[in-house]
Amino acid sequence: MSAAIIACGALAHEIAELRRANDWRHLDVQCLPPELHNRPEKIPDAVREAIHAARAQHESIFVAYGDCGTGGLLDKVLGEEGVERIPGCS
Repeated sequence: MSAAIIACGALAHEIAELRRANDWRHLDVQCLPPELHNRPEKIPDAVREAIHAARAQHESIFVAYGDCGTGGLLDKVLGEEGVERIPGCS
């Protein structure tokens, strides 16, 4: 089963290290640019686009992102897309 994690670029190093340390070869990690924190209103659309792209290749998709200043808009996107946030990333 292939899975994708769409992550905040600020978590890129940590998630890549977890993937390597646990030999999670089935896990594809896509980190969005950390600069999105400077423009949080762009995060929901960027995550939605990444979800749509990942659906073509993966059976499961998860998001490793906090609200990051979106004022709940990221949660709305995740609900509309039926994608779960990894616990601890809220």
